[in-house]
Amino acid sequence: MGNNKGLTLIEVLIATAILAVGLTSVLVVLNKSMNTMAVARQSAAALNLAREEIELIKNIKYPYPDDPSDDNANNNTLSRTLSDIDRSGMKFDLTRTVTDTLDNAGNAIKKQIQVDIYPAGGTNPIITLRTFIVVDGI
Repeated sequence: MGNNKGLTLIEVLIATAILAVGLTSVLVVLNKSMNTMAVARQSAAALNLAREEIELIKNIKYPYPDDPSDDNANNNTLSRTLSDIDRSGMKFDLTRTVTDTLDNAGNAIKKQIQVDIYPAGGTNPIITLRTFIVVDGI
């Protein structure tokens, strides 16, 4: 009786179940890793786009002329939204806002630049960058 050669059906089923649980765990980890990499790739592309935009705005000589394409002009704020910007195969929307801090005479003494990057058509920004620059001649 102690001379059984081979595996019973129950032993095979238990081994298969253990293997299935192990493989499922590996697949879950791989799926999470791929999702994390996609989010990181999107964030990196958005960050680079925001940095490019801030550098572009910082290099404008002030005072800037009135911009007829300004989406939201008031006394000391210039705002503009750009849509469907393609970076690394991903589409983004961008809102940039330049706000002047004025002295008592109404002259700009510093500017706050804020760039918000959204997924195309999205309402929650992926990233917001903000910086200040001092206007030349002060």
